[in-house]
Amino acid sequence: MAARRFGLVEIQWATEYTIARCQAYLAAKTGDVSATIEGFEEALASYRRAADVVELLRSRIDRPEERESLLTDKEGIYEQAIMLCVAMRRGKDAFEFCERARMRSFLEALGSSRLERLEADDPAADRHHQLIARILSPDTPPGEKPGLMDELRIMRAEKMARRPALAAITEAQLPSEEDIRAAIPAETFVLEFFQTGNSVTGFLLDGVSLHCSKVELDEPVDVVVQRFRDEIDGGDTEMAAGSVLMDALLGPFMPMLATTKNLIVVPHRSLHYVPFSALWYEPAGDDAPPRAYLKNRFYLTTIPSASYLPYLARTTALDRKHGPAVVLGDPTGDLDGAAQEARLVAAKLGVTARLGAEATRRCLLGAADPVVLHVAGHGAYNPQDPLLSRLELADGAVTVEDLLSSGPAPSLLVLSGCVTGISGRRPGDELIGLAQAALRNGTRSVVATLWETFDESSAVFFEHFYDALTEGESVSTAIAAGRYALSTDPGGYGHPVDWAPFLLIGDPNQCIVDPDHTPMGAFSRGVRLAQEGDKEGAKAAFQLAIDSGSAEAAPSAAFRLGMLRSEEGDMEGALAAFQVAALSGDPDMAPRAMFSIGLLLADRDDVAGARAAYQQAIDSGHAGIAPMAANHLGALLATHADVEGAKAAFQRAIDSGNSDAAPMAANNLGVLLADQGDIENARAALQFAIDSGHQQVAPGAALTLGGLLGEHGDIAGARVALQTAIDSGDPAAMPSAAYYLGVLLARQGDTAGALAAFKRARSAKGTDASRRAAAAIADLKRHKRHRR
Repeated sequence: MAARRFGLVEIQWATEYTIARCQAYLAAKTGDVSATIEGFEEALASYRRAADVVELLRSRIDRPEERESLLTDKEGIYEQAIMLCVAMRRGKDAFEFCERARMRSFLEALGSSRLERLEADDPAADRHHQLIARILSPDTPPGEKPGLMDELRIMRAEKMARRPALAAITEAQLPSEEDIRAAIPAETFVLEFFQTGNSVTGFLLDGVSLHCSKVELDEPVDVVVQRFRDEIDGGDTEMAAGSVLMDALLGPFMPMLATTKNLIVVPHRSLHYVPFSALWYEPAGDDAPPRAYLKNRFYLTTIPSASYLPYLARTTALDRKHGPAVVLGDPTGDLDGAAQEARLVAAKLGVTARLGAEATRRCLLGAADPVVLHVAGHGAYNPQDPLLSRLELADGAVTVEDLLSSGPAPSLLVLSGCVTGISGRRPGDELIGLAQAALRNGTRSVVATLWETFDESSAVFFEHFYDALTEGESVSTAIAAGRYALSTDPGGYGHPVDWAPFLLIGDPNQCIVDPDHTPMGAFSRGVRLAQEGDKEGAKAAFQLAIDSGSAEAAPSAAFRLGMLRSEEGDMEGALAAFQVAALSGDPDMAPRAMFSIGLLLADRDDVAGARAAYQQAIDSGHAGIAPMAANHLGALLATHADVEGAKAAFQRAIDSGNSDAAPMAANNLGVLLADQGDIENARAALQFAIDSGHQQVAPGAALTLGGLLGEHGDIAGARVALQTAIDSGDPAAMPSAAYYLGVLLARQGDTAGALAAFKRARSAKGTDASRRAAAAIADLKRHKRHRR
């Protein structure tokens, strides 16, 4: 029946297709440039007409087997057209045919489940159907069909202008290259491929340009792809095919990708089975590692077509409500690891996992569009009929057909099962599979696997994946975090067989949690508001983060809140906030909070409380805080006559080698030892502080040492120390050092030197040393006149 119904149309297509090929071939043979261009344009027009007829025809066929029968030998239209466009350096036209080849059916499927409901109230719907029927009818005279096609195009354009949302679903109108580029996210590139035999044509797009390149391999692309997968599966450490594919697929475009971290890949044919994250290259530079994987270079995402991006852009703003997450694990009762994974995921999403016999078809198909649907179980790809590819549940399978006809549309679908990312190609349909079916049904993002994963590695991956997601990260960032965690985990998951099977299909920027509503989002908002001077808003944001109980955000927010309240003079509020951070056990914030508590209690003269707080900060071993706490503890003890305790605390800070605390403690120890009459050890401690070169400590230590040595008769040493303080230019130490040097030189009878030193001190106007130096200069001049 189908063959008789469409026979005349197929004859028309065959005639146009043959003419197109012959024209292009003959023009190229003659070498006639004008004839070549004219023949090319005619051939291109013929290809477009043939594609129009086939696409219009296929859009009216509902049954997949009829569509396959019709299109089995029609893909050559697109392939030959792309080859011709590339040969003529018409990248934009080649890209157009590439999109038509892969995307028409996908866009149609996006709207198939909504077609009758949305189009029923369209006043132009009847005329639309009449036009299509007449175009496809063998009884319509061929001469009338071009006019009918023009009318149909005008009607589609009017619908786009009048009801763009409806047209986007029901018309499956391919967007223009400009529309596609406008929908590409900021700082992101799209790399689309078209594969034929040994060659791969690549199209690189960003918001402003399109670049095209064709690469010929020495063998069929399918063979190289399979060899790469075999190398990964076999644990091959060389993985030579990964470098070959890297050169062929990304090599021509890497210079243009130098400034971006976000890459969206649109595969074709066997390239859908390439784990792009495992492609590798040898980075330049003497210190560079021998191999760099793409997972460390880009946030990688896959989409069915570049034309999918405008669809995503149009639907991003829709206020769609999603229900709570649904997590299914080990439906068949033979995957203990899947059950453990489901429990872990459910805990992070705040729901209860459905395990074993509870993981039923109804749980999946009856879910009310959950924000996340996570299925950890068996998946199976059916190569004979990809529409029957399935997920095994406790009471039967859920197939691709089920998902398309009655499945939910979760915001994020995670298929943690065997080969859930594998799909099969049918003529005219880029792919049919579980992940693609979910996208067609309205899901924005799918995480799937390219091969069977291991229980242990999957658990590590999803732990970090969901940590990132629930903290407000995008799904592309989260999947990169999962891969990184696996590749660096001490469990030995560094080979691509463990981290490369996980792939993201769909919207790379999707977040299941509003970043501003996460604990870290509240903390970041508090920091921003504090910087802007909105202290009340900052305190409220920090309190939200504290109340969340987040192990990451709450301690930092409590510490920041304590600092704000301390600045405002609210010591009780500050102590309470610092105490929250101190009790969190956070390895960074807890020591900082205890140190801050010590400072506040010391200001209150609560010596015992301050001493205990400082000691806890010291005992934390925090590289930055413990030495500072030791220095402050030493100062506290010295003030309260515990000389031995103070010396021990100062020495601990010095021994830490901390670039700030060690010089401070050395200076403090030097002063303490000098007060005790231990001149030699005081001199050594002060010299340590001077030699550190610390801008805030060294000048003062030099001044102190100079005064100490001068008092004990070491004039040469005193002059060196005081000159060091003068040369530092420090506004606090320089004037006093210059004055004391002047006094020292005057006592030695070096009037000229003393006068020069006093003048240097006098130059620091407004200081006590300046006033005393001025008086000293006057005395020197008076004595000089008296001697005369």
